[in-house]
Amino acid sequence: MGNSLQFDSDCRYMDRGVLSRETVLAAANAQGYSEPLTGGKDGVSRRQLARLAFASLVAIVSVSPFRLSGPLTVGACVVVLLLCARRTLLSPIHWSSLIFFGWIGASSFWSVAGGATFDGVVLSLLLLLAAAAVWETCGPEQTLAAFLSGLRVVVALSAITYVFVPSIGREQSFYQAGAFTGLFVQRNVASFVMVVIIISTVALWDREWSLGRKHKECFWLILTLLCLLLARSSTSLVVLAAVLLLGLVVRQTRKMSEVGRRVTLAAVTAMVAGFALIIFTNYSAASGLLGRDASLTGRTIIWAAVLPFINAQPWIGYGWNALWTPGVQVTEEMWSSAHFAFAHAHNAFLDVILQVGFVGLVLLLIFPLGRFVVNTSRLEETAARPVVWSSMAFGCLLLYGVTEQSFVSNFGFLVLMMCSLKLAGAK
Repeated sequence: MGNSLQFDSDCRYMDRGVLSRETVLAAANAQGYSEPLTGGKDGVSRRQLARLAFASLVAIVSVSPFRLSGPLTVGACVVVLLLCARRTLLSPIHWSSLIFFGWIGASSFWSVAGGATFDGVVLSLLLLLAAAAVWETCGPEQTLAAFLSGLRVVVALSAITYVFVPSIGREQSFYQAGAFTGLFVQRNVASFVMVVIIISTVALWDREWSLGRKHKECFWLILTLLCLLLARSSTSLVVLAAVLLLGLVVRQTRKMSEVGRRVTLAAVTAMVAGFALIIFTNYSAASGLLGRDASLTGRTIIWAAVLPFINAQPWIGYGWNALWTPGVQVTEEMWSSAHFAFAHAHNAFLDVILQVGFVGLVLLLIFPLGRFVVNTSRLEETAARPVVWSSMAFGCLLLYGVTEQSFVSNFGFLVLMMCSLKLAGAK
């Protein structure tokens, strides 16, 4: 798992005839691939199927919710786990990150919708285990390649629906009518996924690729960017610019000393956090920057409606996945206060606090934040592209979380869990 860069390099040499297949297999087995990569047809196909199943899982959660999306997500997770059953699934997961799952499981005891909380805990845990299983079985780079492949399938189908099936592929409401939605439930969801695809493409770019491969990557990059522009989301463009800058800084820190790297990354982290705080606290400035009205398109009304309920139960919340369903009393009261129904708090931080309190928010974010610090401070000793990806993806989730669902959605949660997984040599 840890030396996927070296393994990929050895595979390229094998293709060129420099190294024998037996040499590459022996090196791969020594690097932790011994069970699924034995040199036999069954072993290799098992890893390929695992990547395919994971790509399917990513595609499903990216366009959720839709009818049967829950059972399909669970089914895809189970298939991934079965294909990776021979591996030590918990190896990439830091033991302390499981405390979060203990906390959200405990929230069942005070949840306002116990059944929904149980379902949410199971699904969240399955998403983590599926990501960890593929991460351990195929290595970080292959996992991220599968992740990107699943999203690109959705982009291609979404572009087709935008052109040929406007009733599905374009926003039909009076607000931003005609904007790109593709297969996604709403244009903001589409733009969020497009930003993740773009930063993933940039982070995983390899200068050693052939010219044909680079042309292929450029095609997907241009297509995704076009879909993003058609979604008409100024928020996504601001976030994308900030995250690309973050990725550039992380790449450049590789040339610095360890002290210089830590100081630079601490400064960038503080800048990102400060930027997010300014947006959340200075609505008038943020509205102009994000191209929205003074209420941030109704977000301030939603925040005003949810804050009293946060103040009533700030530490433990109302139960993981327990809100935003008709018939739940707390949800109905928030909707009544805002005078309209909303599907989430339009702020991932507030949403998590509502569900599992400040304790749950800290437990959810502390481990990917710690992974960001560990990976970037030891960038020279780890696989560079996965480190850059996790840094950019985590920054994207934090910035998007200020005004959108971000890491509270199944897709965003899966990305967050991938950001918290360990690389080779990371403690």
